[in-house]
Amino acid sequence: MVLALVMSSVVLPDIPDRTVSWDVFETYDFDGTAKIEDISVSRRGTDFRVLLSTVSDGAAGIHLLELDSDGAVMNSTGLSPSAMDDADWTAAAFLSGDLIAIAYGSSSVAARLVFLDPGNPENSTDIAISDLYPGAASIKVTSVEPSGPGILMAGKAYMLDERDFLFAACLDSMGDVRWKTDMGMYECDLIRTCLVPLRDGGCVLSDVPDAFPSSSIPVYRLGPEGDRVWMVNVPLDCDLHASINDFIETEEGNIILAGSYDPIVPDAFRGLTVCLDPTGRELWRRTDWYLDHTSFTLIFDSNEQRLALAGWTGLAGEYMMDVHDSDVLIALLQPEEDRIRGYRVEADGDQRPFAVYPLGEGEFIVLGEHVPEGSSETRVFFGRFASIP
Repeated sequence: MVLALVMSSVVLPDIPDRTVSWDVFETYDFDGTAKIEDISVSRRGTDFRVLLSTVSDGAAGIHLLELDSDGAVMNSTGLSPSAMDDADWTAAAFLSGDLIAIAYGSSSVAARLVFLDPGNPENSTDIAISDLYPGAASIKVTSVEPSGPGILMAGKAYMLDERDFLFAACLDSMGDVRWKTDMGMYECDLIRTCLVPLRDGGCVLSDVPDAFPSSSIPVYRLGPEGDRVWMVNVPLDCDLHASINDFIETEEGNIILAGSYDPIVPDAFRGLTVCLDPTGRELWRRTDWYLDHTSFTLIFDSNEQRLALAGWTGLAGEYMMDVHDSDVLIALLQPEEDRIRGYRVEADGDQRPFAVYPLGEGEFIVLGEHVPEGSSETRVFFGRFASIP
């Protein structure tokens, strides 16, 4: 993906050029509520494997859903190995081949990493990762990502002396620690980390705390041996919410981040995009929104020289920061025009995209999470639509 974007700070309410409907919209119901953890797509883009966690009556499980390019179900399988405590799963991801990595642990369960073969889930490999920090009372892994033959992970170590901190680590294919990095004291609880591997074997990451945001969001750039290349604080005039949801690395080595924040006035979600150069210096940023609330949740390759973003846009509810009737928003940044061409894809209920796959000639496949109107349970959706040039 080659991007050559040059622009200054921009704050624009960009109304999408088009509001369109889904040509195909399928939903998949599970017992309880579902959350997508990862998606794997075949090389030809014809088959999709959705790894998801489910919660029903307090019991958690993990599930593999396989779909074809029309959204038809090819396979749906529960993957819960009996040796694991389902309620303590904290992160899951596809690795190379058919393997799935699942991290689990809690204040009462030592942190472990499971390598799971969907064809034989009971014959899983289970390794301890609590030895990462022997002085920790517990370790919470909030992100797991494949990186070459190994695994990147990030999370929080809860220390016996209460000097808790954020960490990142890399394990090899045997589960042995290649490197680990302590990224500083962390006093609040950690909801998740946005962790993305980079071409040099390093990674970029940012935390999402269970607390009101400060006046900036930290971004860490680590090298292939876990060395800290740089750490920058992205300044924001925010109130109740700030989150980085995805990163992408350009051919020039720049890092583009996408997310959302709540400005001090008004109280609403606003889509945020920031570009950092290879040294962490900010090159440009922009804030975009449509309707009452907008958030960018991922950056994807549109196969063109445009920055392609996906997220959601919705209406304000009765309470502060309450959102309803959220629809998928696809936004294509036009560098030469310093604006976004947007497509709002309407459906009943609430939709939030997890992955977007361009099919060519303006057609897109989107997979994400769907809450039907009048329901509180989350399902998985598969959608396809054609944009208008």
